[in-house]
Amino acid sequence: MSGHGLSASFYTLGCRLNQAETALVRDTFRNDGYELVRFGEKSDVCIINSCTVTDNADVRCRKLVRQVLRNNPDTYIAVIGCYAQTGAEELSKIDGIDL
Repeated sequence: MSGHGLSASFYTLGCRLNQAETALVRDTFRNDGYELVRFGEKSDVCIINSCTVTDNADVRCRKLVRQVLRNNPDTYIAVIGCYAQTGAEELSKIDGIDL
């Protein structure tokens, strides 16, 4: 898949492993031709790498998703990481999450 002409933004919650995973995903997008933009700027794709160590982290992830949807409703949102796995049912209730 070529991302030429498309942009991507990233946000990481949690541990060093999440930081490293986000870096790998970001590099893949860059290598595929996506323009990398700061989180909060308009982007075609938004990746949120989630954490679930605390209830606060779960709440923060959901708030970030809603923030992205308010500011950039047409973006493709992917939530990855621990909370995406353990809280999939909660996340599925938020319209606008694509993956």
